[in-house]
Amino acid sequence: MHADEAVHTVKFHELYEKGNYRYDANEYHGPTIYYAALPVIALRGRSDFAHTQASDYRLVTALFGVAMVALLFLLTDAIGWQATVISALFLALSPAFGFYSRYYIQETPFAFFTLGWIVCRWRYMQKPALAWSILGGICAGLMLASKETAALTFAAALIAVIITRVIPALGPWNGGHTRNTLISVGVAAVVATFVVSGFGSSVLAPVDYLRSYFAWTSRAGVASLHRQPALYFLSLLFGPHWQRGGTFYSEGMILLLAVVGMIASSVDRTRMPSLPLVFVRFLTLYTLALTLIYSLIPYKTPWCLLSFHLGFCILAGVGTVEIWNRARQTVVRALLVCLFLAGLANLGWQSYRVNFIAFADPRNPYVYSPTAPEIDELTERLTALSQLSPEHDQMTINVFSVDEYYWPLPWYLRRFSKVGYWTQKLPSDIEAPIILSSPTFDEELTRRLDKTHLMTGFYGLRSGVLIQLWVRLDLWERFIKAQKASS
Repeated sequence: MHADEAVHTVKFHELYEKGNYRYDANEYHGPTIYYAALPVIALRGRSDFAHTQASDYRLVTALFGVAMVALLFLLTDAIGWQATVISALFLALSPAFGFYSRYYIQETPFAFFTLGWIVCRWRYMQKPALAWSILGGICAGLMLASKETAALTFAAALIAVIITRVIPALGPWNGGHTRNTLISVGVAAVVATFVVSGFGSSVLAPVDYLRSYFAWTSRAGVASLHRQPALYFLSLLFGPHWQRGGTFYSEGMILLLAVVGMIASSVDRTRMPSLPLVFVRFLTLYTLALTLIYSLIPYKTPWCLLSFHLGFCILAGVGTVEIWNRARQTVVRALLVCLFLAGLANLGWQSYRVNFIAFADPRNPYVYSPTAPEIDELTERLTALSQLSPEHDQMTINVFSVDEYYWPLPWYLRRFSKVGYWTQKLPSDIEAPIILSSPTFDEELTRRLDKTHLMTGFYGLRSGVLIQLWVRLDLWERFIKAQKASS
């Protein structure tokens, strides 16, 4: 479990156990993935949080990823059925979308709701029915309730609409009737307020939500571990990133074809008579604007790229069809088919590697501060020790960390009901059968525990972050005897 995933499972636990949710203006984002996990956990028959598995939570985002591919087919009349099928292939095989659709974080549901909002706006343009306005408002509200970055998405869409209005030749992106638009905005506000407030359990949540923009805005411009150069996202996606043994990671094929699709959208209607170019032109401007916005913000985490990469995947489908239509000769088309299939196979191979082989390998461009594999060894050791303790899962475990970044430990210690966490300094009473500690406290713990405990080893949490395991001597002696007996 990635540290961020672990945070969200614990936040889900609070909702699952207490039955309500409280929005935090400084961390965690919105609760849509917590509420989405409730039916999944129930259907998988988990009796309590301690018995849930990583796959339970990741299934939530995986389902959103699959649904996003299906949702594309509501844009068939906007980009053509050939481009829709090809865009769906790109979205399904994209290593980035595949990788982060297996992460229990908000980004994939947020991308799904974003696509839903765009689809509803397009369907409304084709048939100005109130139902599409309401559905669009629901999607927009769920975007806001998922991540505060929804404001960036709406800003990029507004930029695209303004440009199409200023340049009439691009074809107007008609917003529809004012009444229905206001209804859609109102629905979005109600849905966002309702979900963020924990379905009414916290009346101050909307105020906290608005306050969060001050926190995130100030954080976005300061130096931090997440501060990255402007081209960070584009570098991650389109690399290429070479790995020893000949493997490289790059979604350059999608970028190249997306650029072709963008260029194709600039031609007049007589050159592309089968497409209502207003949508493709809007999507081009929207994708470029959103990419620029995210690139200019210094604070960057890699999964944020899904927001604009969605546009690249759709435009790549348009670009593929444009190249095919321009190639008239049989030999040229045969070559294009071979190149296209080879490109898809390569994307599929990359996706397989990032998800099933190099999922925790720092050379995987989408891996970001991964949890160290030693965490499984630590979990196995703690399980073995608890079985030898008379308290079993009631065994007390104290965690002493130099800061609050002891994640993902709370997830891996979920089976134990008596776990305490201290940061910065040690308490006066540190006695416990098991102590997990930052190496910084080694000298003090050695002085205070020398006669009762043994430091049995170091375990990795994340890159450069170690934790010590201290075991009370009587429990450690039972463990050693059990190990000798089993051997």
